[in-house]
Amino acid sequence: MTGKNQFSGIAKAFALAAVACVASVLVSGCTTVTDLEANQIGDRDAVMPISLGERAFVRPEAMAKGLIQAGLSSEYVLQFGPYLMEMIAAEGGAELYISGRLIFALAVFDDDLFITSMERGLTVVRDAA
Repeated sequence: MTGKNQFSGIAKAFALAAVACVASVLVSGCTTVTDLEANQIGDRDAVMPISLGERAFVRPEAMAKGLIQAGLSSEYVLQFGPYLMEMIAAEGGAELYISGRLIFALAVFDDDLFITSMERGLTVVRDAA
């Protein structure tokens, strides 16, 4: 499978996961993020909302592309991407913690998705929202 086809497959799977996540939230009426504060995460994996940037719907393929470019594995993209999208839509920004460690901070400004990796720096996806 070529790189473009592999990304296309990941983007399609991610889009389906995002739709399923949004549908489950609409049906259940609850959020997908626990009510933990950042200092209570411990060694857990978590997506936390942050008030940063603009509330926006990020296209699933733009989120997947950005997270992969920023260094997140495709498995983690599928696992956390829908929650990151939900937090950006609801609060304007999101933080991803893996094993209790802050890995990524995300926000949208002027329809561009900014992903700050604690290890790799900044990744910008233009016209993501």
